[in-house]
Amino acid sequence: MEVLGTGSAILAVAELSLRLFEACDAYYQTVKGASNEIKTLRDHAGVFNTALKALNALATSSDAGKVPILAEWMQDGGPRDECAELLTDLLAKLAKQGDRKEKHSWLKNLDWPLKKEDMENGINTIGSHRESLVMALGSDNLTVSLDTNRVATMIRDDIAIKERENLLQKMLKWIPAVDTSVNHKEARRKHQAGTGDWLFQLEEFSKWKTTRGSVMWLSGMLGCGKTILR
Repeated sequence: MEVLGTGSAILAVAELSLRLFEACDAYYQTVKGASNEIKTLRDHAGVFNTALKALNALATSSDAGKVPILAEWMQDGGPRDECAELLTDLLAKLAKQGDRKEKHSWLKNLDWPLKKEDMENGINTIGSHRESLVMALGSDNLTVSLDTNRVATMIRDDIAIKERENLLQKMLKWIPAVDTSVNHKEARRKHQAGTGDWLFQLEEFSKWKTTRGSVMWLSGMLGCGKTILR
């Protein structure tokens, strides 16, 4: 079995499932009263994506040839092709109703593009293959020297990342939009040329400017003119 080809094929389906997860999640998080089917499809796509990443870890290991589920997945017309076709179709329907140049543009109208039968088909098909993968990956009959703790950690980390991303989005929505342009324009109006040149000549400033992820704290008494240095 071609390891690189197998891994690439699995990751291609994983990418499709991730895009579906993101679309469902964006709508469900934005629209109050969104249907439970959207949440279910989102959850199925998320777990399916994680399971595919675990399957890819198997596919790229030295024991890939000992895993029956891999051979089944890579058959022409098998689960891989079925899932890829389904996910591509769902994503195409999402893109058809929106502006292709703008991601999730249908959110502007709060109009979910997928019909009920599309949702049910997606839930049933993805759910079925998801269960098959999860059972196979967790089976005691897999005679491979795979570090199961590593896979379990990867799955937990993946879920934790999704939860943190959801929390971040909620926090960003909670923070009110503040128009800072008024204060900025006023500060620029008061600026006197050359008043901040000394700051840019400091060694600390040069290090901060060239060091990725560094922080420089400029302290000063209230009213001393920090805002209008430059």
